Amino acid sequence: MEKIISRYSILVVLTLGAFLYALSFAAYYNEWLHWIALAVLIGGTIWLSWKNLWYGLLVIAAELILGSLAGGLFAVSVGGVFLGARKVIWLLILIIWLIKGIKKKNLIPTALKTSPLKWGIAALLLSLVIGAVVAVVNGVPLSVLYHDSNAYWFYLLLLPILWSLENEPIDNVKKEELLYYFSTQAIVVVIFLTLVILAVFTHLEGYTEQMYSWFRDFRIGEVGRLGGTSFYRVFIQSQILLLPALFISLAMALKKYWTRNWFWFLALVWAVLITSLSRSFAVGIIGAGVLFVIWVFVSKDSGQKISRLAKRGLASVFVGLIILAMITTLGLDVLGILGVRSSFNTEEPALRSRWDLWPAMTAEIKKSPLVGYGFGKEIIYKSSDPRLIEQGIEEYTTYSFEWGYLDIVLKMGFAGLLLMLFFYGQVLWHGWKWSTGNAYRIGWWFGLVALFITHFFTPYLNHPLGIGMIVFFAGFVMTLDNKKTLLDVS
Repeated sequence: MEKIISRYSILVVLTLGAFLYALSFAAYYNEWLHWIALAVLIGGTIWLSWKNLWYGLLVIAAELILGSLAGGLFAVSVGGVFLGARKVIWLLILIIWLIKGIKKKNLIPTALKTSPLKWGIAALLLSLVIGAVVAVVNGVPLSVLYHDSNAYWFYLLLLPILWSLENEPIDNVKKEELLYYFSTQAIVVVIFLTLVILAVFTHLEGYTEQMYSWFRDFRIGEVGRLGGTSFYRVFIQSQILLLPALFISLAMALKKYWTRNWFWFLALVWAVLITSLSRSFAVGIIGAGVLFVIWVFVSKDSGQKISRLAKRGLASVFVGLIILAMITTLGLDVLGILGVRSSFNTEEPALRSRWDLWPAMTAEIKKSPLVGYGFGKEIIYKSSDPRLIEQGIEEYTTYSFEWGYLDIVLKMGFAGLLLMLFFYGQVLWHGWKWSTGNAYRIGWWFGLVALFITHFFTPYLNHPLGIGMIVFFAGFVMTLDNKKTLLDVS
């Protein structure tokens, strides 16, 4: 961990992160700052990607975490088309890959032809074709089809990822280390952003209106008071990346030598996961956590590993709660928020909205179970969500749904779901071989399991955040280098 985050690098990264978010906040009130920031970003991405395409891919990996839901920390509208930082970086990387690949006369990565995952990718592609073709047949407007399916275009990043791993200088172990390094830096920034926002809303409530508007309108995250408590829930969609970070930290906790940096990192991860109060994350962590514990039990020296995991894991949770007790006004009562959030009250707006949607979705699925209705399928349902009722909305129309796997069935049918599950299964099956014996990789693998479980209740597999986690992992699996990274100390 010292190689990933030293005290000096933490100071530098947090300073840069604070500057980035401060600039985005300023751009909320000064549009010209968006143009300047995007111009710098475009120039930097082109220069880095031309030097080494992997460097450009590191930029988009960091942006996924920092830009959260919409990737619009900096964004402009050109002819009515939204151009955010994420979309611009994605497009530039694809263009530079095309130029470099054509120039070298080997555009298509070899791994697409030789890796066993090629069948999973073919299944994924077929499921997306089903969704698009059925949508066109059903007369879905092309603009709606695009807006509902555009996140899946992020899978195209697998091409430059594979090409870079096969062709760009710097061996793949070093590329892997760089990905861990930059992703962790970005995660640290999000951790501190979460805790700073929690502190500001707790102690400076009268000065939060402008911050809340920026935070919400740029779709970085959500802030809201929990029930009748004084605790503020701070949920940033890119906190999903804390799931692999958590399991990597727990995998490192199994080792004989465990440093203070790992301990504090794990404690901060717990603190932010608790602050997010995401039940979807909790279900994902519990599901993957059960498999993780089983894996530890059947591994070599399981007794010692279980002892280390229990002691270090519980200690880090305790310190994470102390951190929250110090930031909030709750003190030791911070434990009470977990009890409040863990109760599944169906009258709560978020849960009520989901349960209102469930029968409407299942009723439509029964009418076309095999191939669904295609992307852009809208459902009109009667919502009892008080937030909508206050706006005079009783019937709500949408093509975006909280039930992740039902969304797939609705739009691609059970045929599309089976094809996608085949792809996800292949990623995990072949990924296990690449992961074993390496704490970073095994933690990433369990993080993906948590992601797949979380998708039941909060959709991530149809969003760049979830897809990004998958394509980078799949890229390494398809080039299959089982060397230990330099960072993975025993």
